Amino acid sequence: MILDKIQNSIYDTYNTIPGPIRQGIGEMFWHLNHGVQYLLAGAKEESIQIQGMKISYIELGDRHNPTLVILHGFSDAKESFLSFSSLLKDNFHIIIPDMPGFGNSSKPDREYSLEFYSNVLNEFLKQIGVEKFHGLGNSMGGAILLEYNSLFKEKLLSIVLSCSAGLVPEYEGNHFYSEYKNGKNLFEIEEELEFEKFISRLFYKKSTIPLPVRHYLFNKYKKNGRWYAKLMSEILGKYIGKEEDHHREVQLKKISDIEFPVLILWGKFDGVIPEDVAYLFKDSIPHAKMIIMDNTGHLPHLENPKDMFSIVRDFYLQL
Repeated sequence: MILDKIQNSIYDTYNTIPGPIRQGIGEMFWHLNHGVQYLLAGAKEESIQIQGMKISYIELGDRHNPTLVILHGFSDAKESFLSFSSLLKDNFHIIIPDMPGFGNSSKPDREYSLEFYSNVLNEFLKQIGVEKFHGLGNSMGGAILLEYNSLFKEKLLSIVLSCSAGLVPEYEGNHFYSEYKNGKNLFEIEEELEFEKFISRLFYKKSTIPLPVRHYLFNKYKKNGRWYAKLMSEILGKYIGKEEDHHREVQLKKISDIEFPVLILWGKFDGVIPEDVAYLFKDSIPHAKMIIMDNTGHLPHLENPKDMFSIVRDFYLQL
């Protein structure tokens, strides 16, 4: 009770600071945190041009090691994987790009789709000299890897699907797809309360994001609302609607054809794509290994990076 009163008092005091100053403080802390993570990981941001687009990426580890390509989820960016990937850098050559439309990569005003992302990823990897690789994708990143595999089968050696999108459940329920079908896009945020609820669905534990950073991120999501709505409509649109059943069958066929090693990794308390979907993936890929992480939400690499590292490392050691 006393802590709640102190927290509320701090919040009230903070809200008396003019908006632009609050935003500046939050942005400063946000970039400072990223700077520290880059330093600790021994990483730096790089970029190349593809089809007139800037693709920003992080490269870690020795190029003589097996290559692991990590793809972020919708509205996320490469930096969210810095702490996790730094744990793997002694064993892998790691590549983490910002996908077009997100992070520091270009945001061209064009139509987006999983096929578009797969082709961009293929061209990107070709330019930086990567031929065959292991893939790890969180949320939308997993869906991109699944689509990539259907187009470029010979290149993927294994996949880790972390709370992955790419398979829309048939049933209506408490999941993102059902909400989207009913007109609610989780990523379109107008009010701070909506943002707080959004954050609470990403993590099992109560958010420890500092108040100035939360304020900065809220405004960032609010500003990008229309952009996220456009991308979501184009990426997800055909999978939800009149031809939903047909596209589900096509997707199930693509997934069931996978022959290389697969790890299905899920947060037991994922508030975006619930663990039920992990079992749908497992049913479609019987040879896959599946692990449900307790006390974890939609972003295992952020919430429990050391536990996820141990699971992923053990998976690769068994290949």
